[in-house]
Amino acid sequence: MIGGLLTGFLFAALTALQKLYAIKGPPGKARKWKKAVKWGSLTLALSMGILVLIQLYLAGTVPVPFLGRSAEFNRLCRALELHYPYFEEKRINWNELKKRYAPRIATAVDDDAYFKEIRSMLAELNDAHTSLLAPPLEELYMLGLVRKIGESAVVTRLREDIDAPGLERGAVITGRDGMTVEEYLATLEPWQIYGSTERQRLEKGYGTLMSVAAGETIELSYLDTEGNSRRVQLTGAPAKLPSNGAPSPGGAGPLIEGKMLDSGIGYINIPTFSSRGRDLVGEFDRALDALMEAPALILDLRLNGGGSTANSDRIAGHFFKEPFAYGTEYYTVLLPLRGWARTYRYRVAPRGEYYAGPVVLLTDVFTMSTAENFVAAMKDSRRALLVGRATAGSSGNPVRFNFNGGYARYSTGAFRRNDGRPIEGIGFQPHIKVEWTVEDVISGRDPDIAAAEDYLLDQIGKPGREELYS
Repeated sequence: MIGGLLTGFLFAALTALQKLYAIKGPPGKARKWKKAVKWGSLTLALSMGILVLIQLYLAGTVPVPFLGRSAEFNRLCRALELHYPYFEEKRINWNELKKRYAPRIATAVDDDAYFKEIRSMLAELNDAHTSLLAPPLEELYMLGLVRKIGESAVVTRLREDIDAPGLERGAVITGRDGMTVEEYLATLEPWQIYGSTERQRLEKGYGTLMSVAAGETIELSYLDTEGNSRRVQLTGAPAKLPSNGAPSPGGAGPLIEGKMLDSGIGYINIPTFSSRGRDLVGEFDRALDALMEAPALILDLRLNGGGSTANSDRIAGHFFKEPFAYGTEYYTVLLPLRGWARTYRYRVAPRGEYYAGPVVLLTDVFTMSTAENFVAAMKDSRRALLVGRATAGSSGNPVRFNFNGGYARYSTGAFRRNDGRPIEGIGFQPHIKVEWTVEDVISGRDPDIAAAEDYLLDQIGKPGREELYS
């Protein structure tokens, strides 16, 4: 970086001299200095290009196909040492961790064994934004979704092609493969339950109860909704199409949709801030336009795993009359990917028609990353109240590390709210905490929406409606 600055200063000096001789002469010197400026500009461009390549190489974003496994592992370790921001906060003994995995990497018999060790090491950082993403080492199929409700593992959704007596929404899983749920959870490897908070890791563990490798057969023990004990064997396989052979409906519709609840409160579901080729901001704008007359609004961020703050900040703009800075991200080194800045200040700017009514955000342990940035902006400005459960506590602004034959990602940014508190490892607690019951799942009742409606209906028209906004 210093070399690039010195080159820039040199180029500026050459340009100034060339302009001076062009004005005052003689012409010969002016031509010579013009050539010097030309070569200086080429030198500047070359030096900046080399600087960027070196920094991208050190970060791991530039693939290096000729490196062997041990050299590639050392490069990954160096990238983490330079850029990973949470070693001290997480009290991670990085040198011990690196030394423990180095001999295992050196003795890996093939690429699968090598990437399994990489996956395991990254999982020990307990960071939801730091993991091996490719190659997929096991082909896993989710046969259903299981959540921890109270002290029970409750099925909240089942794949349509799974046919087992009494295994339906509201069934309680009591064991897997001859083990109790607690015994099964104790067998899970760190890579199966990596996450930034204990609650996130625990929920991931419960989610694996109906996760099955391709061709693997498991035995589930469960209580049906009548309380009868049952067992079933299930095999990992792709979901079958409906009997008419058509794909499942709903894939082409908008991701963000709104509706007016029977209470007269507006409701908008925001499942992601990741565009994936869609105009998410436009979808939200259309949903909000239809609800501008609603006296209060519920924004559902449950299951929202994040995406881009370019989307979330623009969506938040509808709820602010003045610009609001809601946090700062800190980087350990200067990176071209971050504009060579040491910090980045996150701001929401007013945009579009202002919605003036009270707002509630529904959150749960799956609300993470950019969704938590959105929560920070809305909560810390006292513009919204949180209902539900604590968020994931996962924030990292990751970059991609390229291996030969795969890639990982790792956190680079330490986000701090305006009061200095981090999101990583902490997250946000709700103002109004809601606990689900098995009966809620069976009946299809949504106690989060019910609690939000009760609060908003009670607050509409009250001058002191912000009393819980802290």
